[in-house]
Amino acid sequence: MEEQFKTHGFAPFVDEYTANWLHTNQVVQVQGDTPGEPPMKATIQGLTASGCLLATSESGRSYELYPDGNSFDFFAGLLKRKL
Repeated sequence: MEEQFKTHGFAPFVDEYTANWLHTNQVVQVQGDTPGEPPMKATIQGLTASGCLLATSESGRSYELYPDGNSFDFFAGLLKRKL
């Protein structure tokens, strides 16, 4: 497995990884950049090619959620930009 990762990266493991994690189809709230703007609901779809969470809003817009740029409140299901 280590050799496969060294040779091919994470790509061969994506399907197994996402089949066993907690986030697929999880509905979260994404806080926008505008102060006072209410959070919008989005559903986690999987991972992007760069390894970030891929979420889609109810309007169909896709969001790439970066771990270093977001703060996740697990109990509230809220993702918001870190300050």
